[in-house]
Amino acid sequence: MERIVADDRLAERLAIRITPVEVVHASGRLIGVFQPASQLPEDHESDEPEPTLEELERIMTSSEPTYTTDEVLTHLRKLG
Repeated sequence: MERIVADDRLAERLAIRITPVEVVHASGRLIGVFQPASQLPEDHESDEPEPTLEELERIMTSSEPTYTTDEVLTHLRKLG
């Protein structure tokens, strides 16, 4: 499947969706329908590669802050 990269503004607006939404051109012409990943069937396979053991170890030993899904969603909702 091909990918189209959404700019930051569009990505933020789509990230908080929990149901499908129509994506339209400024003229009102329907471009397509966005379906949130959370609504995809469980057997849907991502095109994302699995993380390597090195990446997993780096993540587990990192001192960077981490956030729960609820914390991220709350922050995104505040952005409006």
